[in-house]
Amino acid sequence: MAKITASVYSSHVPAIGAALDNGKSGEDYWKPLFAGYDYSKGY
Repeated sequence: MAKITASVYSSHVPAIGAALDNGKSGEDYWKPLFAGYDYSKGY
């Protein structure tokens, strides 16, 4: 049986997906938001 050990949540904002699709995640405006996901990427 699987056991959930962690979860990550984010608000539903369509602009986040648009920023990813258009390669804007590295821009100064978006950097703080996407930096918040870094911790969860290593797991």
